[in-house]
Amino acid sequence: MGTGWSTQIPPFNPVDIIDNILRKMNGEDMQPMSPWWKGYIGQILKKKGSTNFVAKGCIEKVKEIHIIIRSI
Repeated sequence: MGTGWSTQIPPFNPVDIIDNILRKMNGEDMQPMSPWWKGYIGQILKKKGSTNFVAKGCIEKVKEIHIIIRSI
């Protein structure tokens, strides 16, 4: 049995989060953020809804039930 929780919040760059917190503390408007993953070199193409994004990368079928997803 596993424990934990699930979320619909995408991961963001910690630097972008800190910058937005500082903006908020200074009474400035926060800047929109795009999802971020360390080492990901694919593209975030567009935002779909409040928590969904379209990303572009590559998929490689290794075996019938084994795939590798890579960024491009």
